[in-house]
Amino acid sequence: MNKKIILLSLVIGWFIGAVSGMYVCHFGPMRWHRHHNHERFYKELQLTPEQRAKVDAIFKSGHNDIDKIFTETRAKMEAVRDTTRTQIRKLLTPEQQGTFDKLDAKWGDHFKKRMDRMFAREP
Repeated sequence: MNKKIILLSLVIGWFIGAVSGMYVCHFGPMRWHRHHNHERFYKELQLTPEQRAKVDAIFKSGHNDIDKIFTETRAKMEAVRDTTRTQIRKLLTPEQQGTFDKLDAKWGDHFKKRMDRMFAREP
C-alpha cells in the first residue's frame, strides 16, 4: 500500500510541476505583451505607424501560433493524466478503486479548473 501512495504522490507532484511550468510559460513575458498592447515596446523603439502595423501583424501571428501550442499541449496533458489514472486504477482492489474514483473525480474537477484558467487566452 505504501508503494501505491508513493506512486500516487509522485504522479500528483509531476502534474503539479507540469501545470506550474505551463502556468509560468502562459502568464510569463508573452502575457505581458497582451496586457500592455505592446505600447511600451513601440514607444521604446520609436516605431513609425507603418512599422507598428507590420509588428502588430507579426505579434498576432505569433500569438496564434502560441495558442495552437497551448491547445495541443492541453490535449497531451489530459491524455497523460488519463493514461496515468488508468494504470493506477488497474493496481487497486475493487474497494480501493471506488475510493480512487471519488478522489479522481475531485482531482479531475480541480485539474479541469486549473487547465481552464491556464489555457484561457485573451483576444
